Amino acid sequence: MFIALLALLIGCQIYLEKAGLPERLATMKFRYALLLTLLVIATSMFVGTFLGIGGFLTAAATVVTSVVLAHKFRSKYSDMERGKSI
Repeated sequence: MFIALLALLIGCQIYLEKAGLPERLATMKFRYALLLTLLVIATSMFVGTFLGIGGFLTAAATVVTSVVLAHKFRSKYSDMERGKSI
């Protein structure tokens, strides 16, 4: 399970660096992105419990959403360093 999650982490990171965030996520406020993240993780816990793969599905959702949040935060931080108003 650890190796699969590590591969998922690396794959998501590479994909976001090359393609970037979808326009809707890129323009979304950070607080709404956090709420969406909580909703995705809670939904994956609920669905994973019924499918019998709760642990892996929850961990995978956490990895994917954390990569998205980190990318969003890094892009805002780099804009602040360049002197743009956020």
